[in-house]
Amino acid sequence: MPQHRKSFNYTQLPCPHCNRTCRTSSGLSQHIKCAHAHLVDRHHDSPGSSPSPSPSPPLSHAPSPEELHNDLFPEVDLTPIEDVDKLRGPGKREYHPTMTGKPCDSDGTHLPPNVPPPPLSQRANNDWTPYRSRLEFETADFLFKKTQMSAGDIDTLMMLWSSSLLESNHSPPFANTSDLHNVIDATTLGDAPWNSFSVCYNGAIPSQNPPPWMTVDYEVFYRDPHVIIQNLFSNPDLDGEMDYVPYREFSVGGDRRYKDFMSGNWSWRHASIYYGNTVPDAAPTLLHDRARWPSCLSPKMR
Repeated sequence: MPQHRKSFNYTQLPCPHCNRTCRTSSGLSQHIKCAHAHLVDRHHDSPGSSPSPSPSPPLSHAPSPEELHNDLFPEVDLTPIEDVDKLRGPGKREYHPTMTGKPCDSDGTHLPPNVPPPPLSQRANNDWTPYRSRLEFETADFLFKKTQMSAGDIDTLMMLWSSSLLESNHSPPFANTSDLHNVIDATTLGDAPWNSFSVCYNGAIPSQNPPPWMTVDYEVFYRDPHVIIQNLFSNPDLDGEMDYVPYREFSVGGDRRYKDFMSGNWSWRHASIYYGNTVPDAAPTLLHDRARWPSCLSPKMR
């Protein structure tokens, strides 16, 4: 049996540029390089600059669970260093003449210009509903999504977690696997539920040694593309980050330039097929085409 056991490290090293704290010096260095690269580069480029100040001494108090999770699951700064569009130079962009992407109501009636969208219901920063805390959310994300832990192992982990909290009269984030799954199923933000249907071969079957695929029922799992696209369009984080109509972009010299999905020939061609080229007032619709939507197949024997 080991003579000396390590205790969990509660050391917190504060970042000299923001309120983030890290548990190790290497973690602090990685955080500074990722989140404050512009400050580091500016410091290195300045003539006669003095060395970077050493990190502040560790915090003496034990951090709260929220502080620990801020360190374990930091938010990554995805702000681009440069605007890619500025690097593309001048050019010309023409949009599809009939698939206009004009805002409309749920009945397809075009709205007057500059009509603001309905106000969004804001949630408090500490509202993790249906989870009771950020700890529950992070635990569910870790067990169900990242590690995909089995039901038996989750039950064992919750039992061990509960044993460690007996003296403080606290409980683990979830009672068992069923409790975890029920909370996950109750998550409604951006939810697109899975649906399924079965298909099978219904043609003539040879009397001897038929191929296995002729006698198997295939269960098709899918999500409604309408719901998925509605969730994308209703996400305020994507406002101004997507193109709603096909377009063709050309350089000053007339060369075709491609960037995203809507700049390609496929989008333009299919918009012309569905909307034609002579109906400028056609209201846009979202097509439900299961045959082209990714799905998951699993065989189920009869």
